[in-house]
Amino acid sequence: MTPEVDAPMTLHARLEAAVRDAMRAHDSRRTTTLRMALAAAHNQRIARGRELTDEEVTEVVGREVKQRRESIEIAEFWRSKAKAGCEVLSIKGDHSSMVTSPRVDVIAERLRREIEMASRHAPAESRSE
Repeated sequence: MTPEVDAPMTLHARLEAAVRDAMRAHDSRRTTTLRMALAAAHNQRIARGRELTDEEVTEVVGREVKQRRESIEIAEFWRSKAKAGCEVLSIKGDHSSMVTSPRVDVIAERLRREIEMASRHAPAESRSE
């Protein structure tokens, strides 16, 4: 009787093993990053209704990496724009309530005052825009 030859581990299984290793090592950054990759692969598996091939897992992880690179580019863009500083307008509420009365009225009034002040120093043709 010959011993069974172990099938090579799938990429998904290797990612799961890497998460376990990271958790055992108390490496929270690596754990979080690998969990992100597994979650994205899991979502794709559900969407496709079947297990993913190694190539598909690679594509999913590649998309996640690309999204994070784009996020870095966006953050760096805005960081460069905010170097001169920015003003934080503190208004109670959450993201969805910012676009409803009375909170949106506070923001609109603030913008009206800023437009009025800036318009005093703008050329006449740009005041009507």
